[in-house]
Amino acid sequence: GKESRTLAIDNSMQDMQATTWETAKFDILMSISVIEHGVDYLRFLREANRLLKVGGLVTISFDYFIDAFNGTENWYTTMKRRPKAYGLPWLPWNNEMVATRLSPEVLSRYGFELVKKDCTFDYYHNWGLRPVHWLGAHYTFGMFTLKKTASLERIWFPHILVEGQLSHETELERLREQHPRAQIFAASTRA
Repeated sequence: GKESRTLAIDNSMQDMQATTWETAKFDILMSISVIEHGVDYLRFLREANRLLKVGGLVTISFDYFIDAFNGTENWYTTMKRRPKAYGLPWLPWNNEMVATRLSPEVLSRYGFELVKKDCTFDYYHNWGLRPVHWLGAHYTFGMFTLKKTASLERIWFPHILVEGQLSHETELERLREQHPRAQIFAASTRA
């Protein structure tokens, strides 16, 4: 006969950036359409690293505009309205955010590697569809899975994630002067 296996699921309402669970407790973490609602992504990565066993997986889905600049309804015009959902800021990801947040430099610094980036990325681009209509915006979803490759013992200095193009090299220098001990990650999909 077939062998039956029971999975233990631990549901709890907590701040996903600073939970009370013990270190290395989980094999799998899931975040379904939460990360875009006021979550500090780097703090979340640090906490996910703490919670997962080495080799563990975290799967994250998010609200997604494939292109920040596509016609009259784009990510920037939507964000100008400063939308909120459930009393929290709503910041769906766009191409630049995906490229920056899933860059090997950012992921390796937090002890992760990208396993899969999928869901509706190609479907949305090829068909031009935005199946979700919510908060006056039309968008789709993205999803990715990360694998924990190493434990973080301690973060000794802050990190700054710069998303999008810096208009001048002086902006980067200003950030370095203001945060001399920070490691600054900058990435852009624009030429």
